[in-house]
Amino acid sequence: MKNLKRNILLSLVLLLVTSTYATNLYWIGGTGNWNDVKHWSLTSGGLPGNAIPTLNDNVYFDQNSFSVEKQTVRVTENAVCRDIDWSGIDDKAIFSAAASKNIQVYGSYILSPLLNNGFKGQTIFSSQQNGNTLKTAGRIIIGDLIFDGTGSWTLDDNITTEENRSIKLLQGSLS
Repeated sequence: MKNLKRNILLSLVLLLVTSTYATNLYWIGGTGNWNDVKHWSLTSGGLPGNAIPTLNDNVYFDQNSFSVEKQTVRVTENAVCRDIDWSGIDDKAIFSAAASKNIQVYGSYILSPLLNNGFKGQTIFSSQQNGNTLKTAGRIIIGDLIFDGTGSWTLDDNITTEENRSIKLLQGSLS
């Protein structure tokens, strides 16, 4: 009986560790749709064909994501990720979505001054963890921001929204 309890406890710990492990995914191949597996790689500039991001995955856009300026990442279906980080791009890029599309972020949200933010949908912050960062890098937010996780977010800079946009703190803390 003692070994059974120990094995069950060990199994639960392993399940918890593997289910909360974040995979890093990198955008590759220039213009495309968020839900296209050919645009995600396990390494910067690496081979395509990895999974579409889940709530456990950190997503990065960097110097190997775009080959020319103004290439676009389109969200055509609701999207999800843990952290989203645009700070590594070295060409102007566009992040685009219709007002009817959402992105649910379970971690930090970091934009770049080179990003043209065309994301008109809701950005829903759902982290249960403390220590998340929100950095807009001077980009104007043109969709609603909704904080609906029990975690905490720290603003690294000011948030500027388009007229008639809202910032809602339903749960968690924002400082």
